[in-house]
Amino acid sequence: MNEKKLMKISLIGTLAGFIVLYILIQTTGYSHTEIGDINKNYIGKVVNVTGKVSGLKIYEDGTFFTLTDKTDSIKVILWSDTIKLLEEKNINASEITNNRTVQIVGEVELYKGELEIIPLRGQIKII
Repeated sequence: MNEKKLMKISLIGTLAGFIVLYILIQTTGYSHTEIGDINKNYIGKVVNVTGKVSGLKIYEDGTFFTLTDKTDSIKVILWSDTIKLLEEKNINASEITNNRTVQIVGEVELYKGELEIIPLRGQIKII
């Protein structure tokens, strides 16, 4: 096989690989979890939860609130770097207010004996 033909085949294979990777990244998601199902077995795992915001407190280093669905509630921490990521994605963090419904994909952590969710890379959707 000549060198030009081999180069074309390599280029087409590479492009096809990138397209497949892109599609996989776009379709890979986290299934929805009810807050009441989250327990200590979820620590370190990523969950997708939806609920209403309450107890909103805004500090210099982050925003703290409780997220409640029909099954239970859990604390959510939005660190200031996450808020910056939201702004870069044109999501106005000031729209996260009490009684607002939000969807969050985040990691479950344990802090002082209580479970909480830390959103991943600004993965918050205001509904």
